[in-house]
Amino acid sequence: MAIYFNQPTTGIFSGKSQEIENQINRIIAKTLDDITGVVKQHIFFKTPVATGALRNSLQTQRISNKGKVYFVNPGSAYAAYVENGRAPGKQPPSDPIERWLKSSRQGQIFLSKVAASMKGKKISQERLLKTAAYLVARKIGRKGTKAQKFFQTGIDESQSTIAEIQERLTNELAKVLV
Repeated sequence: MAIYFNQPTTGIFSGKSQEIENQINRIIAKTLDDITGVVKQHIFFKTPVATGALRNSLQTQRISNKGKVYFVNPGSAYAAYVENGRAPGKQPPSDPIERWLKSSRQGQIFLSKVAASMKGKKISQERLLKTAAYLVARKIGRKGTKAQKFFQTGIDESQSTIAEIQERLTNELAKVLV
């Protein structure tokens, strides 16, 4: 799940002086930097937050030696499940759920409810954590999870700003070429 922006390689303006070509490439590179930043920002603010790990995993990078290819990518392994949801079926592993229970406010609240439901039973914190993680995993396995569409929504909502940046690009290129 990533979005890519590609900058054409040099030599696309044959017959133009090297200085003009360099200037054009700088303008295009800056424009792609701006677009990548806008898309990342929109995705960032649409990313759901439980622990902050998914939001903090968003990456922007330039890749490729020929030209520049830019991409925005959620680096978290579970980003696709948050974006697209998860159909009912096999239970997910409990280890990531245990980490979520320990590190998120929602997880702590759920742990408190599970502990309260076991009144009178002597249970260790570790056993409580494993029981709560099992209950969450079982529910996800039975009912699945709802798609959040943070990535697609962020891309969609950045389109008007991208159009403004493209208009600026057109104006700047026209100044160079005239």
